[in-house]
Amino acid sequence: RMSYVDVVAVEVAEPRARLTDELKFSITFQCKIKPEQDLAWRIVWVGSAKNEVHDQILEEVDVPPELGLNSFDFVCDGPNPDKIPADEVLGVTVVMVQALYKGKEFLRVGYYVKVDYADEKLREEPPQVERPDPALLERLVLTDEPRVTRYLIEWDSCNAAYSQDADANNAEQTNETDNMREEGKPDSQAITS
Repeated sequence: RMSYVDVVAVEVAEPRARLTDELKFSITFQCKIKPEQDLAWRIVWVGSAKNEVHDQILEEVDVPPELGLNSFDFVCDGPNPDKIPADEVLGVTVVMVQALYKGKEFLRVGYYVKVDYADEKLREEPPQVERPDPALLERLVLTDEPRVTRYLIEWDSCNAAYSQDADANNAEQTNETDNMREEGKPDSQAITS
């Protein structure tokens, strides 16, 4: 079973920034067999550890893959704090880079993100407010240990012979986002960051 595409590196530019500042990922992937269609890439901010309805798709882009090594910068606006439950704005969350082909996710790279007040005094004595002021908040993307999940998918009709096996194996794979939401640190493979 072969994947047409392997992600070689995902790098986070400016891991520490204001919460609402733009996010930038530099992505490098190897295309071993040229797919018939473009790859879809998505950046998702997990808005709540309790309910994925608060997840924000920050950006989606289609990238035409070429045989060999491919690189691109993926830039998006930061999350909208108003769409995050007030009691979950501060603390640890997740930002994910997802890669899809024909609507099927084949790769997910997740990073834990710590959101807190930028000012040390406010971190030590947080204001007693219903919702933290986003202008006072910063995020720190923890780039040391990204969580990588790969999914088997059917790429194109030429590999339809194992697509049923891929679907069965896919159903058994761990849902990495749920693990990151519920268990803290899941056991998965790391990627160069």
